[in-house]
Amino acid sequence: MTALSTFRTTKRAGDDAVIQALSMGVAASTKIWSGGMVSRDASGYAVPASVALTQRVIGVAVEDVDNSTGAAAAKTVKVERGSFWLNNSASTDAITIADIGRECFVIDDNTVAKTAGTAGTRQAAGRILGVDATLGVLVEIVSAGDISGEWTPTFTSGTNTTAGASLVGWYTRTGNIVHFTVC
Repeated sequence: MTALSTFRTTKRAGDDAVIQALSMGVAASTKIWSGGMVSRDASGYAVPASVALTQRVIGVAVEDVDNSTGAAAAKTVKVERGSFWLNNSASTDAITIADIGRECFVIDDNTVAKTAGTAGTRQAAGRILGVDATLGVLVEIVSAGDISGEWTPTFTSGTNTTAGASLVGWYTRTGNIVHFTVC
């Protein structure tokens, strides 16, 4: 896919997205399109999401913001956090239903991939919740303040358990609360 050059209607799943004005402004010489994933750059400013590991995805823009002639923080952008249908990568990096529950990675501001790229060169976008041939990939994007990742639980035979199959777990920490999910 290609990074956005105009606004995009990005479908949200559910009614629980949170709209928030970012506390940081848009980076200098930057244009953010409505419907595109937004990241914080290394300096803390909002930019269109890209593969850059110095960025962190914070949500999807709900408005176009053109700061292409402005200084850093001359304008701010509003984003939604939640679950969104984004474009799927192509060929061997395409996400399938077998990847549901795992982390996915940014290709550009509206496309996600199964892997972190060669030598881990892509930033994480969020957790895969669904895959549809028409809608794309349903991705849960957590807050920039949250910490999340994938883990592999280990089960040992015991009183009420038997050694289990290989599973994938996902954790999200918000403040002092950690949520665990096993898929």
